[in-house]
Amino acid sequence: MYVPLDDGLEVRPMGGYRSFPARAFIPIGSTGVIRGGPRNADVLATDRVRVLVIPRSQYLTHWYRPYSLLELRQRLLAQPTNEREALP
Repeated sequence: MYVPLDDGLEVRPMGGYRSFPARAFIPIGSTGVIRGGPRNADVLATDRVRVLVIPRSQYLTHWYRPYSLLELRQRLLAQPTNEREALP
């Protein structure tokens, strides 16, 4: 899993989809890490860029925290009292 700290990466999806720039601070690869599947895109540097690389095991241990079924139910049934509470 990558987090570019600067602009300068390009994501080139497989399957004929159009390439697009990866923006700074937007994680790349989390879906593949979570599902444990093969990569579905190449990521290339188009400029000098600093990148935070988070190994799969570390990401799943320390960053990936899905809701339990009870938490998800409570979250979906919650009635927010204002806009701030409506945000995750």
